[in-house]
Amino acid sequence: MLKEGAIPYNAGSLNGDISLEELERYAHYFTMKCWGVPFNGRIELINREWKRKSACFLHNGLIIRFSPITNQSQSMNEVLKVLLHELVHWRLYTAGKPCEDDTREFIEEALRVGASFSGAKKAQEAFQKYF
Repeated sequence: MLKEGAIPYNAGSLNGDISLEELERYAHYFTMKCWGVPFNGRIELINREWKRKSACFLHNGLIIRFSPITNQSQSMNEVLKVLLHELVHWRLYTAGKPCEDDTREFIEEALRVGASFSGAKKAQEAFQKYF
């Protein structure tokens, strides 16, 4: 479980220009630390700017996608918190549990590990409903 400030990279003032290899290394670190299992998914960098999201998890293929363009507009700590958020999706999905942002299971696990939350209206309403 990771608590606020426990991200193993003290780079809040640096931009989130992070390599694929670094994202993979942090994914493995987070999954071992939070769940005791190695990360068996894939991370991809998609070269387009996203306005409404920072990353996404694709169930088909167990893929987490990031945009390096979008990452550069965030701090390194923000990018790593988003990675942890997407890894919560990955973990719940691979465990056969509901993994959408608006499910109780997702909200509870995100809180437990200290992951960020989606700003989407549906996810925010679910958070208010459950907590």
